[in-house]
Amino acid sequence: MMNLFLTPTVTTLETFKKSLYNRIKLFILLGILGLCTMIAGLLPQFTNLIVLEDYLSGFLTGFGMTLLIASIIFTLRTLKIIRDEQKLKEERLKFQDERNIFIANQSLKVASLVMLICLYIAMIASAFINRHMLYCFLIPAFIFLGSYIIAILYFKKRY
Repeated sequence: MMNLFLTPTVTTLETFKKSLYNRIKLFILLGILGLCTMIAGLLPQFTNLIVLEDYLSGFLTGFGMTLLIASIIFTLRTLKIIRDEQKLKEERLKFQDERNIFIANQSLKVASLVMLICLYIAMIASAFINRHMLYCFLIPAFIFLGSYIIAILYFKKRY
């Protein structure tokens, strides 16, 4: 997960600290999204504004609560690292370790490939069931592939 939440151009402890603060901002955003999801799940219980089946309400509430709690835990862990100079140095060394970078990059490649294969299988299966389900799998596949192509073009010009 380190590739997803930190900038790769960390050279000093101060830039590493800044990237950790950016990570905290991302965790806070995820916490807010989790809170909104939890409220969306709880809203049908207390009002008639939204009608959801019980299992969907429970799913949204549980998923939102999990996201909120994970966000709080990761924010507190990151703040603990920032406040302790020794832990900050250790984390920076872990982050800059070429082996860890290689493992993280390979993991992202494998996860992306597995996601695309699963989307493809689900897309083919849903084509026989319901046309609207097909679009639910087709759109994320196109978004992923489109963002991949845009990222390649961007990074070719940047580097």
